[in-house]
Amino acid sequence: ISGILKPNALISEIESGLRNQARDKPLGSTRFVEASFGGPINRDKVWYYLGGQYNSEQQGTILSLDPQPRTINVYPVHFKLSYQQNNSNRWEVTAHAGPFTDNNSALTTEVAPESDRKQDIVTWNAIARHSLLFGSSGVLETAVQTFFMDFHNNRIEDDRPPPDGSFFVRY
Repeated sequence: ISGILKPNALISEIESGLRNQARDKPLGSTRFVEASFGGPINRDKVWYYLGGQYNSEQQGTILSLDPQPRTINVYPVHFKLSYQQNNSNRWEVTAHAGPFTDNNSALTTEVAPESDRKQDIVTWNAIARHSLLFGSSGVLETAVQTFFMDFHNNRIEDDRPPPDGSFFVRY
C-alpha cells in the first residue's frame, strides 16, 4: 500500500517573466493511492496478483484566473494469474482495466470555462501467454492479446451518451 498527497500549498510560486502571468502559482494538487497483493494459490504451481490505484490530479495555469484547473481521475486495476505446469512450461493471464476522466481538458485562456470539454476513456487489455523452454537455449512463447477503448468527449458535467449518428470513437 502506498500513497502520495501533494496539496497546492507545496507548489512553489513562479515568476515566469511573462507579461500576461495572472497567478503566482498554478492551481493544483495530487492524490495517489495504490494497493496490491498476491501470492501462491497452490505452492510452486499457481500464483495470483491483484492491484488497484486511485489517482486524482488538478493542474492549473499561471496565465489566467480562468479556466478551472484541469482535473484528471484515473482508477486502473490489474490482475495476473500464473500457472507453472513444470520447469519448462508456464501459462499466464494478465488483465488491466482503467477508467479515465479528464475535465477542463483544453486548459487554455482562449476557451471559456463553460465551453471547455471533458474526456471519458475506458480501456481494458487482456493477454494470455504460454512459454515453453527447450533446454537452456531455446524458448517458444505464444501470446494472444485483446484491447478495447471506449472514448467519449463531451461538455463537463454532461454524462449523456452520444446521440445516434454522432461520431463516436471505439477501438
